[in-house]
Amino acid sequence: NMLVALLTAFSISAASPWWHGVGFGALYGLATGMVVFFAKGGFRSTDTPFVTAVSLIIGALIGLVVVNFGF
Repeated sequence: NMLVALLTAFSISAASPWWHGVGFGALYGLATGMVVFFAKGGFRSTDTPFVTAVSLIIGALIGLVVVNFGF
């Protein structure tokens, strides 16, 4: 999650609207979740689809927090 927050903070500027932060956070959160998804074997494991969905949501929330409180 810290990597997602740092990538989001470096991708947006101080004048970016909130939806830029949410979008970049969701994008980086999904990318991080996909790394975990593929590292655990994809659909062979029963919990990996949930990891991907949750990482997308948490990434979007992190992006919102970074935009609102980071700049």
